[in-house]
Amino acid sequence: MLYGQLQSTPVVELNRAAAVAMANGPRAGLDLMDGIQGLDEYYLFHAARADLFCRLQEVENAATAYTRALALVTNPVEASYLRNRLEALRKDL
Repeated sequence: MLYGQLQSTPVVELNRAAAVAMANGPRAGLDLMDGIQGLDEYYLFHAARADLFCRLQEVENAATAYTRALALVTNPVEASYLRNRLEALRKDL
């Protein structure tokens, strides 16, 4: 509800989708993320999608999203975290 009081930007909408996912389930969050424009080059968008796909046990979709996030991330620590998550997923394939 409070996100509705903030100026709407793609990042605010992403954060709102993450909050909705926590309250209403991962599919609800992904549905909102599908409508967000302008974040295709933002690695956190793809990392958030990957996490929600993991929660739904959609391993292929999660792997695709983690791969996209890894292609965009510039911080080596965050890249390592994403790489570890992707490798853990691939063990499940």
